[in-house]
Amino acid sequence: SGVGAIVLIAIIALAISWTQIQALLANPAPSTPITQSTSMMISTLASQPASISALSTVVSAPTITSTALPRGKLIFQDDFKTPSGLDDYKKNDVASFYNQGHYQIFFKSGGHGKTAYSMQANDFILEVDVTPTKPTDGYWGLVFRMQDDSNFCQLQINTSQRYKADCWGGTVNTTREGSNLAIKPGVVTNRLTVLANSSTISLYTNGEFLDSISYSKYLSGRFGLRASPDKMDVEVQFDRLRIYSLTP
Repeated sequence: SGVGAIVLIAIIALAISWTQIQALLANPAPSTPITQSTSMMISTLASQPASISALSTVVSAPTITSTALPRGKLIFQDDFKTPSGLDDYKKNDVASFYNQGHYQIFFKSGGHGKTAYSMQANDFILEVDVTPTKPTDGYWGLVFRMQDDSNFCQLQINTSQRYKADCWGGTVNTTREGSNLAIKPGVVTNRLTVLANSSTISLYTNGEFLDSISYSKYLSGRFGLRASPDKMDVEVQFDRLRIYSLTP
């Protein structure tokens, strides 16, 4: 009958479909391998930020090398609370004096000067805190290995983050100068440090290395303070002077 024929056709169709399914299970289609380039692409995409709005510009800050200075025995210190051997006078165009626990040096434009203790030192670490009392274009800092007014070494800085380092000895002179972000700009306190070891002199500001000088004409001398105006008057205040040996 017609119904029996339809049922027979359906049974045959089901048998053919089942045979095809078994063949596919026995021989699956080959999968696409993940190549090296595909793997790299996946890794790159996974590492991207979730949204563009999460991106930000990164500016590299300048690197300042910090060096731990080896301090030995404290040889001498001065907190400037009482006169200790430095100049102590005031004039209209120049003054070097003790002032309520500080030591101040003032020079009008065009002048310069220094003051030193009577004691001598050879190899040492010398440091002092120094602060300009007003904006100026001058320099100020430390003198060391000083023989007389014409033969000495010095380290000076200014409010524009610049430094000068010199050793003067007649025809044998050495000068180093530059700028460094370790120097705090403006009317603020900076700590200057000089490490003198034989003919090698290393210079620091706020614990950060600035520069070095090699100078062997004299290996010992007096030490003290210095200020040098340029086009403007200079007035600076010194605090907490210390000098250490290099070894305990």
